[in-house]
Amino acid sequence: MASTSDLIFSPNEHSRKASALIDTLKRIARHRYVMTDAAETRSYSVGFRFDGGKALAVVRPGSLVALWRVLQACVAANTIVIMQASNTGLTGGSTPHGNDYDRDVIVINTMRLKGVRLINAGHQVVCKPGATLCELEDALRPRVLEARRRGAAGIEQRLHRARKRDVCS
Repeated sequence: MASTSDLIFSPNEHSRKASALIDTLKRIARHRYVMTDAAETRSYSVGFRFDGGKALAVVRPGSLVALWRVLQACVAANTIVIMQASNTGLTGGSTPHGNDYDRDVIVINTMRLKGVRLINAGHQVVCKPGATLCELEDALRPRVLEARRRGAAGIEQRLHRARKRDVCS
């Protein structure tokens, strides 16, 4: 584990390391998906119910491999990582809170990681972090229709309850 003295840099050294990390993140996730401007990062660093804080960058990787590489770069740079999906902010854990962190904060927004895969003949589902309830419902619809034909309403009832809890956009 790094000692406290290893984490303290001169302002110039900190700026150089932060710039190098941002360049690395842009190479991994592509330039347009790494935001550093305060106006661009605001919607990702302020929650729906809670105030936010400052993030050095917001990264929106487009694949699981890119997500893994972004995480590796952030860990190597000793940054704080906040994983974020839809940023509803209901629990306050998906955005920085305040500006008194001891290290730079990187927000990784996973909404570009879309995908719903039915496995085990549709009895199980693997959803990527950016998948929505509507996408899940669309993927399950053929199974629901088949269950209706057989007279089984269990899946339809579960979907109906889930739909009441979440609003599809």
